[in-house]
Amino acid sequence: MKKLPPKKTFLNLLSIIATLLLLHIGSYLYLENNNLDPESFFFRKLNFNNERNLPTLFSVILHLSASYLLAAIALSKLQLKNRKWFWGTLSLVFLFLGLDELFTIHERIPTNTYSFEEESIFFYNWVVTYIIAIILLAVIFARPLLSLPKKTLFQFIFAGVIFVSGAVVLESIAANIVFQRELTHEEVTLDPVIFTLATFEELFEMLGVALFIYALLDFMKKYRIDPKPVEKLQ
Repeated sequence: MKKLPPKKTFLNLLSIIATLLLLHIGSYLYLENNNLDPESFFFRKLNFNNERNLPTLFSVILHLSASYLLAAIALSKLQLKNRKWFWGTLSLVFLFLGLDELFTIHERIPTNTYSFEEESIFFYNWVVTYIIAIILLAVIFARPLLSLPKKTLFQFIFAGVIFVSGAVVLESIAANIVFQRELTHEEVTLDPVIFTLATFEELFEMLGVALFIYALLDFMKKYRIDPKPVEKLQ
């Protein structure tokens, strides 16, 4: 596997994220200023809050790239103890998240199966399901995480906090506002408050995964032992 420079890769990802952000904001302003239909082609293909468009494709690629790097680490020789199950399981988690981005699996979780009040921010049950999953993974992964080098551990935690802030916190707040105000699909698309929340939500998700990819590449650069030429031939 050819080594990717962590810093350069991260800056390239940031450039793509910044470009997508500008296109996203620009498409919204153009739509509003010209009273266009929210179903117009460019708005649908560039808006963060729509599915199966350019931002979604990039997000899927980010998740799958993280999954690939995690699998590569699991199969590598490291300068420290390699808990293959840890890296392998994380790889599967990011593979699932990538598929979730593509097929919106979380939105298929039945509404209010946890019997929360409708006014509760947890009315949208995928939020509860994902919070439970995050807590379980945190407990399962606590030991291998704490055994990581301090810099890598900090990078993982920082990336995770940013990602969860967008994927769970901001999206659940936006979803609750939609429910409270009984907004239609078109109103959700055009509402400035929802648009702002959706912008930061997706931005945080992308930044979180990009930071995680940087952390993985930095970890591999420092602790991955490259196979000898003879081993490569075998």
